[in-house]
Amino acid sequence: RAWETADRTTRGAAGVDGVCVIARLAEWERAVRSAAPERTVLVSQFRPPVGQYVLELPAGLVDAAEAPATAAARELKEE
Repeated sequence: RAWETADRTTRGAAGVDGVCVIARLAEWERAVRSAAPERTVLVSQFRPPVGQYVLELPAGLVDAAEAPATAAARELKEE
């Protein structure tokens, strides 16, 4: 099977062009729920190369002149 690839040329001053977010419930929220298990946020997205939905960590590209932390927060909110 042939796969197409692309190179990103959008690295800004921060030296990164994408972010991945590992989001977990806050400590205080777990305390309120009394012994609730720790959970990680995943998103389900359809991926044409595999022809099905896959579970992924929230992720995305860093916009021009945007800090990686700002991009991570934006991507988490969008997901």
